[in-house]
Amino acid sequence: MLEKEFQASRMMKILGNPTRFMVVKQLLRESLTPSQIGERLGRKPNNISQHLIILRNSNIVRFQTVGGNVFYRIKNKKVEDLITSAEACV
Repeated sequence: MLEKEFQASRMMKILGNPTRFMVVKQLLRESLTPSQIGERLGRKPNNISQHLIILRNSNIVRFQTVGGNVFYRIKNKKVEDLITSAEACV
């Protein structure tokens, strides 16, 4: 398999997880802490943190510490197109 195709299929697999998909949708709107994301999605912050680690390691999100709080935001803006396309297919 070619590298570009491998990376693209890996991205689809990562975003194929429903929780990560919803996390990315939240972060497309604004920067949030794991607690804020967890509250919005009805999940525990430590569960959200595990998903954020995967998203961060995949260069989809990045974080910034502000006053002791860790805020996450989208790093790869093209992910929005992927999310929009996926939703348009259903």
